[in-house]
Amino acid sequence: MKRFLIFQALLCSICFAVFGQKGQKTYFMKSNGQEVGTLDSADFVRIVNPIDSGNMVSIKEYHKISSRVKVEGFGLFRRGQLIFHGDFNFFDDEGLLIKKETFDYGRLKGLSYHYYKNGLLKKIHNWDTGIFYTEYYLDMTDHVNVTIGIQNGVSDFSVKGGKLVYFADSLGRILVKDGNGYLKQTLTYFGEDFDEEGNYKNGFKEGKWFGQNSLGSKIFREEYKKGELVSGIMEFDNKKYRYNYLFETPHLKSDKSNRIAHWYLNGINFYDNLVKDLSKDKEIDPLNIVLYIGKKGEVLEVAFEKKLINKVVEKQLKTVFLSMPKWEPGKFRGLVTTTKYISSIPLYKSME
Repeated sequence: MKRFLIFQALLCSICFAVFGQKGQKTYFMKSNGQEVGTLDSADFVRIVNPIDSGNMVSIKEYHKISSRVKVEGFGLFRRGQLIFHGDFNFFDDEGLLIKKETFDYGRLKGLSYHYYKNGLLKKIHNWDTGIFYTEYYLDMTDHVNVTIGIQNGVSDFSVKGGKLVYFADSLGRILVKDGNGYLKQTLTYFGEDFDEEGNYKNGFKEGKWFGQNSLGSKIFREEYKKGELVSGIMEFDNKKYRYNYLFETPHLKSDKSNRIAHWYLNGINFYDNLVKDLSKDKEIDPLNIVLYIGKKGEVLEVAFEKKLINKVVEKQLKTVFLSMPKWEPGKFRGLVTTTKYISSIPLYKSME
């Protein structure tokens, strides 16, 4: 409680120090990227301030518990969405530097550096290759098991990324150098730790990889070629599950478009009672809907990436999305799993 009060005092002092700066915005954020209305409900605080040149803004985020800086960098707003653009530093709740990255309008660019708590370099990625690379997406803090509905043009949740240049253990022993080596690592997928090992060649997974979860109840073998999964077998509960994609996105049986949420609302005439004339009503910024899809294809939970002022509309949106027909659930290594799916809808002036 004492720490929380100290953080509130710190937040007030930060806001006071930049109060005269026109356009300053303060956001209370959850770790999953959702904006909430109060500090009590938040996991961290984001403060955005305009920069004199152009439409760029400075971004600074603070851990709620420790009150230390979490993220610092630059960005800009596009259609109401904050886009990272420029150099970024990421810190843990003890104030230690854990990552340095550069963004180009929201896409990773150049080299990224990851560090252990003892300050030693952990790994380096090169993001200027334009090659599909799955692992990093799963290793990103606060972004595990996310499907971006408006960007999910690939069926295995991959994003265009880079190659692994360097990897060392916490004692400084180099396991991958110049993109080549044999790597043993532990990654967290959908809240579950998996140990996996195999070869890297020219920055990408190559050949046979194998591993298991921390309980030893899920054992897998995979074959890779230039970083792309060729085939895999998961053994679980005395059964074998074969797969060709590390992940398979959830989707509605009747529609596989990237704007499922908007398509669904149109299909049930949701806008009819809220928007009198779609052709004349002003569309504000798009609103990202966060849908949690269960193992049986049901919508378990509905959330929004930014807070809605109109609580009536918010309640109506949650009600209709919770009543959606069953989805084809997402899969991880051949096993059905609960996933989080993000899809955008237009937010009209009359819905404010």
